[in-house]
Amino acid sequence: MTLALTAGHSHTLPSTQLVVGKQGELGAAKGSVALGAMSDRTLVLLKPDAIRRKLAGQIISRIESKDLTIVAMDLRQLDADTLARHYEDHVGKGFYAGLVEFMSSGPVVALVVEGPEDTWEVMRTLMGATNSRKAAGGTIRGDLSASFTENLVHGSDSLASAEREIAIFFPNL
Repeated sequence: MTLALTAGHSHTLPSTQLVVGKQGELGAAKGSVALGAMSDRTLVLLKPDAIRRKLAGQIISRIESKDLTIVAMDLRQLDADTLARHYEDHVGKGFYAGLVEFMSSGPVVALVVEGPEDTWEVMRTLMGATNSRKAAGGTIRGDLSASFTENLVHGSDSLASAEREIAIFFPNL
């Protein structure tokens, strides 16, 4: 399908309203789906070890240098209820108690990061392997951590996880 778009007019398609601005820029009306480049959001947590080691600025700089946008940020202390909802797949596993102890040992910085389609995957690549000792150089974990359990950052592992986790940490987004 081809549309002829004229500056200053809007055109409605099923479930989508396109708006052409005065300068010919294409946008989407509020509540509609924009055509063009896809964008996704993902949750990133800067864990207590990152905050304790004063690495938050470096990590955020790496995220922004990758041309990702931080659309929400909050410094907070995580409680047992939030951690149980966040790590619901791990409740009852042998490592769960230690994970909760570590994640509640100090404040975290919770971020919602926006970027291209599959932003969660872009972030996971930027973070590096979960086991920091095996993470490639140039990644956050590969350059800044040598620990398996205290590995500086958490990132959603799928689009579905990102949506679920964002709803836990930023329910108003």
